[in-house]
Amino acid sequence: MHPLPIQRDDLGGDALQRREFGIVLALLLGWQFTLAEFVGGPLMILFVALAYRVFLRRELVEAARRQADKGLAGSMEGHAAMDMSIAGEGTGRSCPW
Repeated sequence: MHPLPIQRDDLGGDALQRREFGIVLALLLGWQFTLAEFVGGPLMILFVALAYRVFLRRELVEAARRQADKGLAGSMEGHAAMDMSIAGEGTGRSCPW
C-alpha cells in the first residue's frame, strides 16, 4: 500500500480515460491535433526538464534555500491566509443559473 492515500484520478486517470480523451480530441479537433497533442506533450516535458538542468544551478538553489530559511513572507504568500468565506447577502445580484 502506498504511504499516501492517492486516488486513481490524482495520477491522470486510467488507460480507458486517456483513450476516451484521445477519441474526443480526434473527433472534435482532427487527427493532426490529436497526434500533435500526444507527441508534443512528452516532448514539452522533456524540454522543460532539460531547461531546469541547464538553468537551475546549484548556487541558485542554495541562495533560494538560504532565503527560505530566513522565514520571511514573500509578496504573494499572504494570500494563502486570506479569509475567502462569503458572509451576508452579497451585492444583490443573483446567479443566472
